[in-house]
Amino acid sequence: MLGVGLWTKGYGIGIYDTSTWQLIHLITGTEYVMSVAFSPDCQRIVSGGEDGVVQLWDCASGEELLVIKGHTDAIRSVAYSPCGNRIASASDDKTVRLWDLETGVCVFVLEGHTDVVMSVRVSPDGRQLVSGSFDGTIRFWDSETGEPGVVLSPLLGMICGLAVSPDGRWIASGHEDGDLRLWDMDSGSPGPVLQGHTKPVTGIAFSPNGQLIASASKDRRVMLWDASIGDCIFTFDGHSNFVRDVAFSPDGLTIASGSYDNTIRLWEVNSSRS
Repeated sequence: MLGVGLWTKGYGIGIYDTSTWQLIHLITGTEYVMSVAFSPDCQRIVSGGEDGVVQLWDCASGEELLVIKGHTDAIRSVAYSPCGNRIASASDDKTVRLWDLETGVCVFVLEGHTDVVMSVRVSPDGRQLVSGSFDGTIRFWDSETGEPGVVLSPLLGMICGLAVSPDGRWIASGHEDGDLRLWDMDSGSPGPVLQGHTKPVTGIAFSPNGQLIASASKDRRVMLWDASIGDCIFTFDGHSNFVRDVAFSPDGLTIASGSYDNTIRLWEVNSSRS
């Protein structure tokens, strides 16, 4: 089963069948949900809320499976490990936490950021966590030891979003000034700068083959980029409020974008139609 998780004030999480785009479950009983992520097998979904609580849900039944508490402020981002037995969460409390899903126990509290942590991602091999913060830094963490690694300080203002390429080669960061920047995952060296948005970039996704990048912005647009050279391929207009996040379909042919205009739009990668 495939689906898309939605976060909406007062309603919780909606899970949709992507073959028909029919609503399968509307999960209620949550506070304002700020981030969702599917398990690698798409059988479970994890959510992070404004109340600082991480919740685990069964996609088929909508049943709550686990409640995890530990953060002291809102959770901005959640991410699964590739093996599906751990999740990472990033919070307004300036920490990143790694959780064991078998027990609900916190494995590590990762401290170092000095402001809200907006995004956390797990490398495809599961060995590293990457986090981006309003403090303007991107931090690497060893997922086995919790030890801090490289710190990227691009001095370009707040980091609003992150994505890691499927092959683990690149990190894409979304910035307050509307730029996207690519970084070499191994060395931390800067790569292409993708310029086109006029307001902060709030969501980023690599296509399944890693050749394309989709970005969402407070400028109400979704943009599609060639990841190898940084050129904009399409600009998708249609949302009437800022776009919170984007995701590619598993076949890479469709982009889904969610906006504060209370809509989800589907865009064909090979055209500008929605």
